[in-house]
Amino acid sequence: MSSRETTTFRSGMTLALAALALAGCAAMDSRQPEDIVRERATKRAEAYVKSDFAGAYALLTPTYRKVRDVDAYRRGFGAGAVWQKAEVASVACEAQRCKVSLRVSVKPLIPGMFNDTITVQFEETWLLEDGNWWLHQPL
Repeated sequence: MSSRETTTFRSGMTLALAALALAGCAAMDSRQPEDIVRERATKRAEAYVKSDFAGAYALLTPTYRKVRDVDAYRRGFGAGAVWQKAEVASVACEAQRCKVSLRVSVKPLIPGMFNDTITVQFEETWLLEDGNWWLHQPL
């Protein structure tokens, strides 16, 4: 093997080992699923409040991300309201699925219709996929 091939091989092995280490960290998380999902759902909610669609997209299931890119995901949202505040109200998990209830304060962007924020509550589904919890987004 030439020195160039050796360097390429070592770089590939380093990347592979890093990927395995990161996957192992997720698999070794000893917290309850509810705690993990609450943390991830909070992170996603905070991304929405900041209009950070790329950050929110990163928490979608790998299956969804294989089919739709971040720009397609972003285009799926209209300009009807902006999230002002969001919090995870509750998390209830089964073996492979968690239901998260979110309480969100939104500022509607419809002129003359609403002057204040509106608080709504809705439920989302998080799925265990590839050893981690991800938000399920319908296609």
